[in-house]
Amino acid sequence: MGNADEASIDYLNNLLPTQIQLMKEDVPKVYIHYSDQEHTYEEHITFLIEDLTEAKYQISLDICHYKIHQEVSKHFPPFLIQTLTEIIK
Repeated sequence: MGNADEASIDYLNNLLPTQIQLMKEDVPKVYIHYSDQEHTYEEHITFLIEDLTEAKYQISLDICHYKIHQEVSKHFPPFLIQTLTEIIK
């Protein structure tokens, strides 16, 4: 890794989608917290949700509406606590 050539970029861009498609048994539930108002949504999250849905993963979405990515530090902790509480019950 560490290379910025086209092959390395393609490899990294396809790494997660490929792994999602390969996992056919014991598919985990995926918990995703995001804002539909900040740049990572269009750049990454929409594709991740598409791939997971297509592969029949069970997904729990926590959708917020903050505009600046740094605000995740305010909004993620309650989601994390709720999610961990749900998992350990």
